[in-house]
Amino acid sequence: MQQQIKVLSGQAGLEREIYDKQAAVFIHLHYRDTLNKYFAYMEHIPESVPVYISSSDKWVEDEVKKFFAGQKRKITVIHKENRGRDITALLVAFREIMLQYEFVCFVHDKKEKNERDKKDIMLWVDNLWGNLLGKEGTGYFSEVLALFEENKSLGLLVPPEPIGDAFKSNNAWSEANVSQTRKLAEEIDIHADIEPEIERQPIALGTCFWARIDAIRKILVKNWRYEDFDDEPLPESGKSYGVERIFGYLAEDAGYCAYTVMNREYAAIYISFLTECRRKTFPIIENRYAVSNLYGVNYLRESAEYAAKHKIFYIYGAGKLGMGVYRYLTDRGYSPKNFLVTQINQDYSQVPVPVIDIEHFIYEEGTGVIIAVSIQTSPVIVDILEKRGIKDYFWKR
Repeated sequence: MQQQIKVLSGQAGLEREIYDKQAAVFIHLHYRDTLNKYFAYMEHIPESVPVYISSSDKWVEDEVKKFFAGQKRKITVIHKENRGRDITALLVAFREIMLQYEFVCFVHDKKEKNERDKKDIMLWVDNLWGNLLGKEGTGYFSEVLALFEENKSLGLLVPPEPIGDAFKSNNAWSEANVSQTRKLAEEIDIHADIEPEIERQPIALGTCFWARIDAIRKILVKNWRYEDFDDEPLPESGKSYGVERIFGYLAEDAGYCAYTVMNREYAAIYISFLTECRRKTFPIIENRYAVSNLYGVNYLRESAEYAAKHKIFYIYGAGKLGMGVYRYLTDRGYSPKNFLVTQINQDYSQVPVPVIDIEHFIYEEGTGVIIAVSIQTSPVIVDILEKRGIKDYFWKR
């Protein structure tokens, strides 16, 4: 399920009346020293919208009450057990209240584990809170609700994946995370194809989101207890990591889609970061794998999928691209039997596996051929293979 990206302006003229039981914001706060940062975001919530705040720290609870004293906001502070972090705030402390609303927003505070990561974590906080509640005024809040009202198939809005020097591109989809997400899906009767591919990640990484309640109802109707979740320190295989990754699949199972949402200011930061990543990473990719654009990257990935289906396969082309494909496949544990070329007219002694010309190639049923030559030359190679009765081959049109 690929997500669409929505960039919202937050214009003040878009404010609308929020009717009773339509929407509410649910917030979990844990860290004492960053409270003021989150109070600033809460100012962007319309005064008529109920806000529920949980904490395991009475000092934090008292500070919240003190900050909002005298304001017209509908603030409810809830004490929760200090177990399961934000996940138990969501699924235990807030669960029954959430089910009373049509649309819900859930956010929580975060803190870096070491000083080196502080810049990236603060940017992630701006990502999570700023892209769900807006950066200024209350117009953004109204725009979010308008998205849901205008698109009845929309079930989930999530911030983009975190960016920064310390974050991995695969969004921490470890084998343990995938396993835990699948177990949770089975537990709450979610039917979805849960795979770790990057483009199939409709996940609320950081467990912050806007949701149509019907899209996530299955996880909320279960009577969760604090004891269902791990105490500190959380193990890598903990259920909480499955919860963090399940929301997109919840929406999919319920017949809804998921969008990524951003404010304009963050969208500019996001694009700048991705542009820098592209400029720095593609030269490294090209140097090792001989591809320099997304077309080439997709070709490599698809060639690996093809190789995985064949016990024996050959690479047609022993030039720069052929060697790049060879490195990419062997890096992933797939080794070709030979390189194929149209004719041997140069020295291939440095090539890591034997090179044979097509005239001496004896094809066996079930054998695969990966065409690794230029786009312009590929049709010529296809014609050569077809004339020899070889139809099991891979090439990128």
